[in-house]
Amino acid sequence: MPTYLYDVPSLISKRPALADIQNAFGNLDLNRHIAKGSEIQRDDVPQAKKAADVDDLANIRATLDTMSNTLTRIDMCTAILDAKVENGRILHRNSWKCANETLEFLQKVVPGSGYDKACAVASAEHQPMDINPPAEVGVTPEPINRLLEGYTYGDILQLIVFYNDDFGIQAGDNLSEQRHKVCVFLTE
Repeated sequence: MPTYLYDVPSLISKRPALADIQNAFGNLDLNRHIAKGSEIQRDDVPQAKKAADVDDLANIRATLDTMSNTLTRIDMCTAILDAKVENGRILHRNSWKCANETLEFLQKVVPGSGYDKACAVASAEHQPMDINPPAEVGVTPEPINRLLEGYTYGDILQLIVFYNDDFGIQAGDNLSEQRHKVCVFLTE
């Protein structure tokens, strides 16, 4: 009688996620391991066919997961690109505004929260508040409704958290320097 030339690991050992859906495979034994040198049994043939089908399905699922992740990244890149295009328009409009006019906010283009960046530039008496969850790419912050000259340390920290960008602000910059750097961000 012919024997197996190699160990045949169980499907569960190869694909642990199958344990959650074991009932979907009928009488397929996902835990069955066949040792090298074991005799080949007639019952092994249908079991092997089902195992091959399950393995193929698992490979297809892995491919679909990869494709889904790729599409998610493409969607994010598209959102960033759309925001950058709109920001070009906003920057153009902002560049023509006078000092006594309110500037439009740009759309967010950097995913995630800038909380750590805000903490890095914050003074001991002015600490940022985190936005949870972080704002999505392509949105603008809530308007502050005053001229840039009226922005406080807290307003600027809030913008850093929102945009996930420190605008070139360094720890120790005074309020005037911080306002100027935000102005540069919104106009150039």
